[in-house]
This record gives sequence, structure tokens and C-alpha cells, in this order.
Amino acid sequence: ADYQKRKTDKIYGEISYEGNYTIVKDNETVSSLISRAGGLTKFSYSEGTILFRKYIYESEYQENEMVLPDVLLDSIINTPGIRDVYTTEMMRNLQTKKNSIDSIVYEPVYFDLEKALSNPKSKHNIVLQEGDSIYIPLKLDVVTVEGSLYFLDANSISAPFLGKRANYYVKNFAGGYSKDNDKSNTVVVYANGVTKKSRNFGLFTLSPKVKPGSVIKVIDDRKIEKISKPIDWNEAIENTMLKITAIMTLWLLIDRVAGN
Repeated sequence: ADYQKRKTDKIYGEISYEGNYTIVKDNETVSSLISRAGGLTKFSYSEGTILFRKYIYESEYQENEMVLPDVLLDSIINTPGIRDVYTTEMMRNLQTKKNSIDSIVYEPVYFDLEKALSNPKSKHNIVLQEGDSIYIPLKLDVVTVEGSLYFLDANSISAPFLGKRANYYVKNFAGGYSKDNDKSNTVVVYANGVTKKSRNFGLFTLSPKVKPGSVIKVIDDRKIEKISKPIDWNEAIENTMLKITAIMTLWLLIDRVAGN
């Protein structure tokens, strides 16, 4: 019989038995794995659950690296158990000797865990692949406001979750909007990484709903203008030529020293 390498996935956070699990069938799903891991704890926040999918790229010219999204990095930094798992994987990746070097990239896959658990046939009950990681966070009861804050020296401020829209937290906890930012530039990042922005209806602007663990980002108009500024191709070409000239000059100096 042909030998097939067993596929393993990780599940950690507010789950009864976190760790690595072997995929026992081809169509193993999120709900199936959570059931095998003993189910969620009473402190879990299912709406904040994220699945990270692992991709491996091979290139003879690419440095050996592991690319992790910010939400996964935050989990690794704040949770010792998760940090140990990924530190081990990074070390294994660095020690691998091949003609072609692997670059490992983790990308978040967003889904609704409650729908996945309540209906096994739901599209949200994702079929797992080799190397998937599921993170279930602790139940959260605060909201964070950050960005271009008015009358605040700090970069961010946290407030209790009150079931209000984003503009309520900005006005009541972050000093309100300044002349360089307004409600239409407000963005909400939910605990599972999904992002929503304010909707402008002309006569009024409706800021996004906020859930526990959300981060409200207040964006400065000047930053938007900077991002939206068209590329000056003449300047870009000039800068590129300067870099090429500098590299050629350095190469000539090295060649001259070597010749002497």
C-alpha cells in the first residue's frame, strides 16, 4: 500500500484540548475538529475565531522565510503556548536544507464559527487543509479606539463595550473628531480581522456597528490625501536611475580595488 503522510492541523485558544490534531478524513471540517478537541470553553469568543491557512512557495532565489499576518503575530506574542508552536516551526524551517528554499506564508480565512457549529452543511463549516491553524480568542468586553485622536496624547484608548456604533466611542471616549478627521473616515476592525468602513449617504454618514474586541481606527484626512496622491513617474524614474548609478559606481570601485 502507498504510504501517505498524515496531515496535521493546529487548534488553540479557548478550546478544551488545544494542540496538534491529525486529519482523520479527507473532508474534515472546522466543526468536526472542534468537536474532537472537546468543544469551546465557557470563556471563548466564537465571533473572534480566525483560521490561518498555510501556503508553501518554492524558489531557488527566495530567502527562507515565514510570513505571518498581524493578527497571527499578536496571538503568538500574547499567548505562550502558541508562541512555542510557531517558534518550533520557524526553527524547523530555518534548518531545512534544500536546493529550492521554502517560503511559508500564513493567510487568514474569515468565517462565522457560530454558523459552522450550528449547521454542519453551512458554507462557513470550512473543509480543513494541511497546516491550517484555528485560533479561538478569550471573550472580550472592551473596544479600542486608535489613530488620529483628538485631545489625546496616547495612540489609543480602550472603553467598555456598550453596543453602540463607532462614532459613539470616538465622541465619548476619544475626545471626538478633529478638523483633520471625520466620521466618514472611520474604520472598524472586528476581532476576527474583518474590516468595515463608514457609509456616506450624502446627507449623513453611518459609522459601522461595533462588537466586543473591535478596534476603531480614526483615519486622518491628510493620510488619505498622501495615499491617493498620483505617482510622479519622472521622479520615480530619476530615483531609480540614481540608485543604479550608485550601484554601478560601487561595483567599479570594488573592481578597481580587486585589480590592484
